[in-house]
Amino acid sequence: MKNVPEWIAVGRIGRPHGTGGEVLVRSLTDRDERFARGSELFISQPGEGTKQPVKVASGRKSAKGPLIRLEGYTTREQARELNGRMLYITASELAMPEDGSYYGFQLEGCTVYAGERLVGIVVKLAESRANAFLEVEPEGGGDDFAIPFVKEVILSVDLERQRIEIPENFLE
Repeated sequence: MKNVPEWIAVGRIGRPHGTGGEVLVRSLTDRDERFARGSELFISQPGEGTKQPVKVASGRKSAKGPLIRLEGYTTREQARELNGRMLYITASELAMPEDGSYYGFQLEGCTVYAGERLVGIVVKLAESRANAFLEVEPEGGGDDFAIPFVKEVILSVDLERQRIEIPENFLE
């Protein structure tokens, strides 16, 4: 895979749950086993470069997302200190996506064309409640805009050429 970052974020730790050190995690992965007992992850403060290894002491599903307890965190007070921290895996642990699926980092920097007209460059793949969308920096400058990442709009993705095709009249 091209453009693979060294670290892949798989979750963001939220509020404590209960009194035994459990925390709610906002999952950024579709692989629930990342938060299972015995999983090894890395943790850091947002924007902080260093990552520390951590091990999941217990993990379970809830209606609001995974609930985990990390080794060494056994009280609500300790769990509160984790709020806002990010959980990562190394790039070497990343599986190849299925055909027609993409990691956001693979799309970053791709050029977006409507027919033969260059409309911009992908800044990132983002999520809304409705669906995923590409945040695109327009050709020639101006404010970024969103393109829904749905099959009706994304006609093709060519990772080798770093090119994404959308309908010619989509932006008109």
